[in-house]
Amino acid sequence: MLLRFFSIVALFFVSNVFSQTPLIPYRDGKAWGFCDTLGKVIVKPYLDTIHDVRYDGFFKKAAFVVRKGNNKFVVNENNQLVVPILNKYDSIKLKPFDVRYVEVYKKGKLGIVRELVEKVPCLYDEVVVAANASYYVYLDQKCGLLNEKKKLVIPIQFDEIYPIGEEMINRKTLFAWEAIKNDKVQKFFDNVKIEDGQDMVVGLKEMVGSTYFSENKIKEIQSMLSKQYAFVEINEYEGIAIVGNSKDRLGVYSLAKKELLIEPKYEFVALEGEDAAALLFKVKLNSKWGVLKENNQVYLPIKYDSVVFDSSLNLFLIEQERKIGFKIKNTIYPTVEPKYLKVIDKQNFQVNDAWNFSLIQVQTSKGYGFVGENGIEYFKD
Repeated sequence: MLLRFFSIVALFFVSNVFSQTPLIPYRDGKAWGFCDTLGKVIVKPYLDTIHDVRYDGFFKKAAFVVRKGNNKFVVNENNQLVVPILNKYDSIKLKPFDVRYVEVYKKGKLGIVRELVEKVPCLYDEVVVAANASYYVYLDQKCGLLNEKKKLVIPIQFDEIYPIGEEMINRKTLFAWEAIKNDKVQKFFDNVKIEDGQDMVVGLKEMVGSTYFSENKIKEIQSMLSKQYAFVEINEYEGIAIVGNSKDRLGVYSLAKKELLIEPKYEFVALEGEDAAALLFKVKLNSKWGVLKENNQVYLPIKYDSVVFDSSLNLFLIEQERKIGFKIKNTIYPTVEPKYLKVIDKQNFQVNDAWNFSLIQVQTSKGYGFVGENGIEYFKD
């Protein structure tokens, strides 16, 4: 057992220097290791499973819950240990938005581990990362505050707790908190301790404008188009009209450009967003589906049994003969044709300042694996 433990640990020391971008899970048969975006193996398969995968684009981090034999642990984007191989936890779970903090469970209670250190013991119903390197901890729907030394600065008896910030008390700078119980407020203080990445970052949401068409202008456009087409359906918010000589010979007219974007010959037409500033339209012809750009150029050929844009994954799922493929928006890479049983998930990680790489989890007849937006399969069945 001890020899096997040291052989696993050795893999971390020999592999860290090779990875310049986040590692990608790589499967060879039933064994798992890691590779780069081109499929070059960085860490030879030695794991039995990789249970959970998370990439954090904001902090440029990644984490993987892995298993070797009876040992379940966590490694990061450089194959460095985050949760020890030999640990006392019943289960391990990655947080969805910040992979630096790993949720660990013991006898149904939750704790937090960061960089091999147990920051919060497994004693609580819920734990939330707070300011000042602290943690909100919950028991029986009551809240308290644990600091970086695992000291309960605020007892678990309050309804809500809020950070106030630094205050000068007796010539010493302390961090202030307000805790509320039954609408009564109490103030608490602790030493100032800022942990990397805990500062709140507030972004500005870009306001997207659209062309405005008055009611009279819409009536004018409706009248004009009705003289040319038997079917006219205006969508002023999207700035288009679906037009055609019948309901099964449809195209698209631009209200702003005053020209046809899609020739009226399709059984079905619907706007499906845009790619590289070009509008995309899902179309159906002779019972097959595809996607066209606004200039009638082919984006997805009209040959698929089904084309569905999955907004949660931000890609097109394409089906043919009961196999699934995908097309990712805003990529230089071609369509990945249907050959999988299922597309399970998609994650992105930052390769450099100008490029985010998409990683797709798929199901095959031999198990699950990962495929890059470049079409490279990071598995061998």
